[in-house]
Amino acid sequence: TATESTPGLSAKNRDKSFPSRTRVVGIFDKSLARKSVYLKNEVLEKQIVVNDEDHFVLVASGNTINGFGTRLNSIELSIELEANRLKDQSNGTEWDLRGKFLSGRITKDLQPIAISDEYWFSWKRFHPNSKLIRL
Repeated sequence: TATESTPGLSAKNRDKSFPSRTRVVGIFDKSLARKSVYLKNEVLEKQIVVNDEDHFVLVASGNTINGFGTRLNSIELSIELEANRLKDQSNGTEWDLRGKFLSGRITKDLQPIAISDEYWFSWKRFHPNSKLIRL
């Protein structure tokens, strides 16, 4: 698994922008107009990534990344990470790292978005027109 070989994909057909086994987090939620992809190690390093253009946030916990929409019942959330909790800066509502409501004015859980943690070669093969977002 430490080689550049890719099952079912020859070297000539593989995108070589990154080593094939580079871990990425692809965003493919049907609510979004376009697919995008992030390098997983960059998201893990930042711990929280806010995408204002597509209205979602990525949150790292350990080696896991969760994604949530930043609109909830027509309310635009301004989510930040504080002491292992997610907090909306405009109204003080708090959620755990899995998006479950803890306290505050908005009594709903965050809406998860569809993401995929996979290898670069696989993501690029099946989502060739997605936008790579570097942090």
